[in-house]
Amino acid sequence: VESSFFFYEYGGNVLLTVLEKKRKANNLANLLSRIIFGELGFVVEIKIPPENLKKYHEQNFEGTKIIFFSDVDIPNIEKLSLYGENLADTSLYMDFLSHGSMWYVVITSKKHGYVVGLTGNGIVTIFNRISPEEFLTYIIEEIFPLTSTEKVD
Repeated sequence: VESSFFFYEYGGNVLLTVLEKKRKANNLANLLSRIIFGELGFVVEIKIPPENLKKYHEQNFEGTKIIFFSDVDIPNIEKLSLYGENLADTSLYMDFLSHGSMWYVVITSKKHGYVVGLTGNGIVTIFNRISPEEFLTYIIEEIFPLTSTEKVD
């Protein structure tokens, strides 16, 4: 089985990008962790803090089509979602922000024009047909800057 993956240094960390579905990407990350470090748990998912996802969305309100909120503080409600145009212009947007953290967005990239699904743990789905090189350029330019910049030792 073959998989395309790339290492990239960013913010003092070496980031691994795997061009595969989540399960296969996780299996590859575990394999690399075993090979490089001798055990599991050293190659982990990136974190995109909710405030960074919010900032990414707010820089492109008109491009956002879907928002999911997690860590909701309303009893018996786990997630909230908004779908549609002009999501930021609704009172529900501010209300949902006050009750949860932004976890997932579907947004059209201002710079590249791609329709992108992005989660807080760095899973990126581009809904356009693009090359691996275009995907990596997008990741480096728009996703890596959203990640937590804490150095992982």
